[in-house]
Amino acid sequence: MGSYFKISLVTVAITLLLESSTLEAHQSEVDNVGSKLELGRVGQRVSIPTHLKNSPSRWGQNEDVPSGPSSLYNGKNLPVNPPRWGLKENVLSGSNLLHNDDLLVTGTSPTLIQKLVTDLNGAFALKELGPIHYFLGIEAFRDSTGLYLSQSKYISDLLYKVKMTGAKGCSTPVAPRQTLSRSEGESMEDPSIYRSTIGALQYLTITRPDISYIVSKLSQFLQAPTVTHWKACKRVLRYLKDTITYGICFRPGNSRTLTLQGFTDADWASCPDDRKSTGAYCMYLGSNLVSWSSKKQHVIARSSTESEYRALANAAAEMVWLKALLKEMNIPVQQPPIIWCDNIGAASLAANPVYHARTKHIEIDVHFVRDMVLEKLIDIRYVPTQDQVADVLTKGLSVERFLKFRNKLKVVSSPFRLRGNVEPSVISDIQSFSEHEKGVS
Repeated sequence: MGSYFKISLVTVAITLLLESSTLEAHQSEVDNVGSKLELGRVGQRVSIPTHLKNSPSRWGQNEDVPSGPSSLYNGKNLPVNPPRWGLKENVLSGSNLLHNDDLLVTGTSPTLIQKLVTDLNGAFALKELGPIHYFLGIEAFRDSTGLYLSQSKYISDLLYKVKMTGAKGCSTPVAPRQTLSRSEGESMEDPSIYRSTIGALQYLTITRPDISYIVSKLSQFLQAPTVTHWKACKRVLRYLKDTITYGICFRPGNSRTLTLQGFTDADWASCPDDRKSTGAYCMYLGSNLVSWSSKKQHVIARSSTESEYRALANAAAEMVWLKALLKEMNIPVQQPPIIWCDNIGAASLAANPVYHARTKHIEIDVHFVRDMVLEKLIDIRYVPTQDQVADVLTKGLSVERFLKFRNKLKVVSSPFRLRGNVEPSVISDIQSFSEHEKGVS
């Protein structure tokens, strides 16, 4: 947003993670661990040797890691904690994410990005793959309209794995107001397929916030899934088949008028097993969705206002964290962030101490939110239920309302394709990266 950010993909030799003297000795262990980390494999413990667990810390201890001038690296080696570095020129100029041996480098200064790659290449074996197109199962496409992130190949592989490539699609991932319980339906003979599929769907929520609610709900039955739960899971897969090209989109905006705002909602006593509520929030930077959550609350709420206020407190904590992160990245947010809530009682509690007798059981949350409101760190406002975007993260909705809120979540069809209208050079990059991933694992 604002300045154009270049995103490049760099492959770093595995010697970054292990001392060169021990690389050959432990290569078989690396291969063995990698072979266990298959798509969506959950519920199984993977034993990783201690010397491999500690290998990321050796990256920061390695004297060969380039240490540039303070204007480039803040006078420090490239750190492991925190997993990013920022340049203090104007706005954010660069950052990196490290995943094993693959780096994403982004920033507004191509010169500084190239300097980083050059410095790293002087110490380690690197292969620069150019602008990002495919990374860890996530497809990236960029044009004048924005940046599109999707996982169509990942969905295709998942559908093939569960033998649903020929399934009929559906328009929503969950039936309206559908409730699921632990005791509903007969137990599955082989629950492993359910667990692995849910594990894969959890990773898919990175680019598909529209399935966050139902994936969170189905994750609550991993211990003893039933045929009913598996049927609900297959409905999600049918929906994904019908929207396989969809993903999250980020549109460019004006950095001088950036605003933070969020929506928070709760579905009171929605769980039939323990009557706990489902809370959710979604956060926007400008017009772009940057953070979202949907999960069951930890305690039972005695009223809808209490459940809504707990969700509001969680959203406020996330909002404060986002604001601090943006400040650290030198991205200014001029106005106090706004959180929209569709419960008048919860919105009133944020600024009105008259309700003290009714709020003793949620007193910490009340004081936490009220203090931030008084200090003008956040602003709580009321929004009608029909405009509450977070509603799609707390329950199943009708087709019309679901599609309306899905658009609000910026989940749209991506122009990116692994086959067809993708340039041959892009396909070549994706294939070479996929072969590299297979070689590492």
